[in-house]
Amino acid sequence: MPTLRRFHFALPVASAITMLVTLSGCSKSESELPLHFFLADSAKRDVAVCEFSRHFDPQDMFRIWDKPLQPCAINYGWTPPSVVGITAFGKRSFLRVFADAADYDLLILRVRAYPNPDPRLKQEIRVSLNGRRIGLQEIPHRWTTIGIEIPDRLLRLRSNKIAFAFSYHTPPNTLGSKGKKDHRRFAAELSGLALARSNGGRLSERDMERILARGKDPSTPPVRVFNRTTGMYRVKTPGTLVLPMEISPSSDHLAIEMSAPSDLDLSRTVLSARVVDLDSGDEWTPSLPDWQPRKNESGLVASGTVPIRRCAGGPCALILEVRPEPAGTVVEIARIREVAGNKDQAQKTVATKQAENGDDSRPDIVLITLDAARADRFSCYGYDRHTTPNIDRFARESLVFTNAHALAPYTLASVPTMVTGRSFLAHGVSRRGRKLTPENTTRAEQLRDAGYRTICCSTNPHNSRASGTGQGYDEFYELWTEKEGRAAADPQFITERALETLARWDDSQPLHLQLHYMPPHAPYNPAPEFDVYSDPEYDGPCDGRHQTIRALDGGRRAPGDGCLEQLIAKYDGGLFEVDHWVGSVLEALRARERWKDTVVLVTADHGDAFLEHGRTGHNTTVFDEMLRVPFILRLPEDDPPRNFTSDRLVTLEDIVPTLLASASLEPAAGVTGIDLSRTASDGEPPARYFISRTAHYSPTYALRTPRWKIILPTTGHGLLFDLANYPEERRNLSFRRWPVFVALGQLLTWKLNSSSVPDIQAPTSEIPEQNRDMLETLGYVEQ
Repeated sequence: MPTLRRFHFALPVASAITMLVTLSGCSKSESELPLHFFLADSAKRDVAVCEFSRHFDPQDMFRIWDKPLQPCAINYGWTPPSVVGITAFGKRSFLRVFADAADYDLLILRVRAYPNPDPRLKQEIRVSLNGRRIGLQEIPHRWTTIGIEIPDRLLRLRSNKIAFAFSYHTPPNTLGSKGKKDHRRFAAELSGLALARSNGGRLSERDMERILARGKDPSTPPVRVFNRTTGMYRVKTPGTLVLPMEISPSSDHLAIEMSAPSDLDLSRTVLSARVVDLDSGDEWTPSLPDWQPRKNESGLVASGTVPIRRCAGGPCALILEVRPEPAGTVVEIARIREVAGNKDQAQKTVATKQAENGDDSRPDIVLITLDAARADRFSCYGYDRHTTPNIDRFARESLVFTNAHALAPYTLASVPTMVTGRSFLAHGVSRRGRKLTPENTTRAEQLRDAGYRTICCSTNPHNSRASGTGQGYDEFYELWTEKEGRAAADPQFITERALETLARWDDSQPLHLQLHYMPPHAPYNPAPEFDVYSDPEYDGPCDGRHQTIRALDGGRRAPGDGCLEQLIAKYDGGLFEVDHWVGSVLEALRARERWKDTVVLVTADHGDAFLEHGRTGHNTTVFDEMLRVPFILRLPEDDPPRNFTSDRLVTLEDIVPTLLASASLEPAAGVTGIDLSRTASDGEPPARYFISRTAHYSPTYALRTPRWKIILPTTGHGLLFDLANYPEERRNLSFRRWPVFVALGQLLTWKLNSSSVPDIQAPTSEIPEQNRDMLETLGYVEQ
């Protein structure tokens, strides 16, 4: 057996992660622990408890991993978790509950009716399990604990769906953000839930509260098994140890060293390894080193290496199944270390493509943003309606990226990423009261310093000088200051301004032009000649106004009887309308002599939802309908290939390095995007993942790789989707693939805690009145 060598050039993976976490300011106890999670094999629990009031600040989310995974996942119809719990809104709300046994016969809820000024209203809660109603009970406005019997054979092993319906909803005038009314109707608050065994007896409320309390502090083996004194993972209980890590591009193997006492029964002990590439989802089972007697010492030792080249340069997880015999025997595993491979291969990197043109032939660069335009509504992305004929024509001569995403489902956070090439974790603009500050270097600043004339026409105050995203523009036109209300958002108006700019431009210097169109953003109100998808016979109450969208979102209006279809038709009409005017700009660009040297990118700042996951509009979830955007890039004609379709993972961070590379410019320090102008012939794209978040003050976060996506609320257990096999994000695999869930969740937590968000965000100055009026017109009620 090979002896374990010490490689001084490789930093231990866990040590590297710990170092980053330490620098982020985490508590000392947390920062000393490498990323790991241990799930012990256990007998059936008497009670399985979900605690929804458990809430952590993003900078303290490592506390999630101090306890066993909660057996619940929040689906939809609930607000984000708070210190109180979760609040149900709309007509129905859903949870998923994991059962490790099918003989639980009691569902316990810690619940109260949402406060209502009218004491005559009696709130009833109706509960269904796996599609069958199991209880109807009145609940008071004070916290109470209720029990509902579970019929025989109704509870399933693993995942179970619990649905809640309520008798009334509090009018939407009691909650809100900064004086704005919340449009949702709230019904009840839930702080805890449990599956328990009643053992055939009737339980009082106090008995059930004791069960909940007992379940909050289960007497199970610890989930953290790293020993700070020895620097080893100590496993003495049968179970699974998950070690998530990022592997450097130079690594070939992981070095493993294990030790155990001499009485370890090798014939009965189970010890196996599995490696999961979290980028591609590939898995393989490497052989672990054989046990050998220690030289001149008592006990056993096993040392060797595990191949890791297949996920080098990306995230992966080493999963160790450990079942020592006799019971209670301790197996110790040293911190895993990387072993570097071929030095030449280690130095091989994907170089940024730089144009070789001189200053006189630098391309014009045009960025066209369509607000709230989801990719799957473009006909060039496969939509069955011919919504984007002009953009389709443009796509046929361009690079089309089919897997592009915003990092946040709202303009306030997306535009700073589009202008800096940095995530919200770096530029820090993620909620109201934040602005992009001069310490950030923007795309326009770099192009202006390189001799470009920089011009922007914007119809959204979240892309304005007041928000800080106007940095670097010679001319910045805030069109809502020239016309009132929806007239400023009319795509014809911004198009006419763009055509005027192109007509007066004398090509004395290269041009960078940014156009921020408002449609298809709500209200969905296309001009009559473009409103071609609506049902002319529809005479119901649903239209594209904000009131309709919010009523559907808050459950105050049912989507049936053609309502949702009419809303989608109005949205599609708005996309059809903006496509017409974008086509006019593209035609004007094609007519210029510099067209062959012009770079054009058509994209969006985020998408829009139509109840795919219980919500409408944007801002509120991290599902793909709110994040997936079009990304269509046209390169100069002498820069082959002229057209190409790619499903590589792309984000709005990539706009800055891609556009700058076309002008032979390197992005500023701290840019996290990559240059997409390289094609598949230039080599495999680097492994990558990205983090997204909602707009809430208590946000929900997601981490996505090409294969997997985890959604993690600040209470802990969340959702895991296998996007390669179930792209609709409806099949939650967090209970079935829990090692992958844990590995991605800990990587997400690490990134949130290790992000060095600069302390440069300043509160925005008082929003100009014209900006405020336009934001109100656009329906920005809460961010």
